[in-house]
Amino acid sequence: MNASDVVAKGVNVMVRISHQSSFASEPEGFTRAKGSPEQDRSRYLNRIHAGVITEKMMVQVKVPPPPISGMAMDFFYRCDNCEVEEFQKLYVDLLR
Repeated sequence: MNASDVVAKGVNVMVRISHQSSFASEPEGFTRAKGSPEQDRSRYLNRIHAGVITEKMMVQVKVPPPPISGMAMDFFYRCDNCEVEEFQKLYVDLLR
């Protein structure tokens, strides 16, 4: 969602999954940049209008086997006219 009152232009959304995990399938609309780690994917959006919610973006992940009970994912974005923010780290508990 673009909660600002400005159109976000040239948006790049990036996700990085745990090095112990792998993608179960290629996330729709995402690409792996040449030379980037296997755990990284990015998606380019031309623009996100102010106050607009984008479509849901999903990634399917093969999780580490037991006894590992959780995993981390990093999420960050950049755009041509955005302030640079730190990445967001998400911790996922695995219920088996």
